[in-house]
Amino acid sequence: VSYNAKVNQEINDINKNEIGEVKVDGKRWSAIANENISKDSYVTVKELKGVKLVVEKKESDIKWQL
Repeated sequence: VSYNAKVNQEINDINKNEIGEVKVDGKRWSAIANENISKDSYVTVKELKGVKLVVEKKESDIKWQL
């Protein structure tokens, strides 16, 4: 099962293989990606590794209510 999330607007971008932050259901999570993702971007949560979410950029322009 995958979830949609948004890179938190209050912090900087998520840089490739560095920890950033996303919001899922209104809660903040640490996240990591294997690509650069700009803040305010929408992402898909692919898996949970320990207490960090592994995310990838959502290519669609569809916006979800988070």
